[in-house]
Amino acid sequence: LPFGQLLRADMKLYDRYITIQTYTQTRNESGEVVRSWTMFCHVYARRDKGFGQETVIAGREIGRDSYTYYCRYYPGITRGMRLVDDDNYDIIDVVETIRGVELKIECINELV
Repeated sequence: LPFGQLLRADMKLYDRYITIQTYTQTRNESGEVVRSWTMFCHVYARRDKGFGQETVIAGREIGRDSYTYYCRYYPGITRGMRLVDDDNYDIIDVVETIRGVELKIECINELV
């Protein structure tokens, strides 16, 4: 298939509507720092399951799930942001797989 047709076929796989959030700090009326997540953008994406891992630290079992999301290119999405789908996921890497067209977003979810 020509590149354009192949690209349109792949876009149909973007079956999840996700939110990307950025970490912000503001001050309340008494001058204290208030930390929160604010919406950066909404995009359609597809999700591939990565790996699952369990570790015991100080007698506590900690699980970690890894996911890879693919979405249309959206400028400004970076490591350190948060992806919200069926849960909250920390973005650990963002790669532009097709320049100006598609992003690959690697993220993890730690379960305590």
